[in-house]
Amino acid sequence: MRTYDLLKRFETSLANVWPATQSQMYTELSKLADAGMISVSAEGPRGRKEYTLTDEGLAELRHWLTETKPQRNTRSDC
Repeated sequence: MRTYDLLKRFETSLANVWPATQSQMYTELSKLADAGMISVSAEGPRGRKEYTLTDEGLAELRHWLTETKPQRNTRSDC
């Protein structure tokens, strides 16, 4: 998936939880690639990159979805 496509999908699904900017998206993709969670599967004109989830990234995603408890923020009545 290209960064642009990912950003558009993100805007329609997670923007209410994390309103990420385009620069934040590039930073996070670089971190995920450095950690071996995703890899560049194709490069196009103007440095456009397409990313693919690695086996390690898929395993981590499954772990996060099934075994990580969400953090609940409680509101104070004060």
